[in-house]
Amino acid sequence: MKFTRLIKSDFLKHMMITIDVEPFVCTSKNNMHYDASYDGLKNLIDLFEDLKIKSTFFVVSEFANKYPKIIREIVNVGHEIASHGEFHFHKYSIMKTIEAKKFLKKSKKTLEKITRKNIIGFRAPQMKHPSYNVLRECGFLYDSSLHPTYIPGYYNNFFSKRKIFKQDNIFIVPISVAPILRAPFSWLWFRNMPLLYSKICTNSCLIDLDFVNIYFHPWEFVDIKTYNLTKLPPKFYIKNTGKDLLKRLKVFINYYKSKAEFLTIKDYLEL
Repeated sequence: MKFTRLIKSDFLKHMMITIDVEPFVCTSKNNMHYDASYDGLKNLIDLFEDLKIKSTFFVVSEFANKYPKIIREIVNVGHEIASHGEFHFHKYSIMKTIEAKKFLKKSKKTLEKITRKNIIGFRAPQMKHPSYNVLRECGFLYDSSLHPTYIPGYYNNFFSKRKIFKQDNIFIVPISVAPILRAPFSWLWFRNMPLLYSKICTNSCLIDLDFVNIYFHPWEFVDIKTYNLTKLPPKFYIKNTGKDLLKRLKVFINYYKSKAEFLTIKDYLEL
């Protein structure tokens, strides 16, 4: 099925800045830091409000249960809440179907109770999604877990589609990567490479597609080194976090505001 976008807008191009809301995982699932992600989330809400843009937040329901007030605040200012599963350490791609359904339905129910909104979107932790049939049966309408590139030790989706498509009655909204070389430019690539790199990748994506979909994590928008970590991750993993990333993302958004519409995935798909 060919995906066709019908939008009542002056813009021909569209930008989706998406956020994976989860605790900062330092070394293992037993060493998670919630306060860094909570503080970063507040910084992001302020940034998006200042720039007047809307975003999709993929929220781990465990985090939402811990901080329901800020999740409701995100909804109240016009952003979309989608599911990021129940716990960030879950690997839905290798779970038994019955177990995956249990956790996904629970996550959806939790987020809907907190937000009083129908949760239709999903992104898997570490992009390890279950079958699209499972997502459909759990009541989701779209999935944004496909990162069409090669990340050694994580996944090899180098030859997967970059465009939005439909499979098993689920819209698949891939993370954006540059064409041909499939260069990623979300989160740590956005931080570690010069801003010009992200602009080149974005511009190349917009040659043959009408959207860009990139993602970040709330903890990237605080200086993670100031938190009580038992062990610091590799330097590249936390480089340019906090004020540096807030400034860089603000420059990036302002550069594209006159060229593209910033919106949620739900609004882009018109669901």
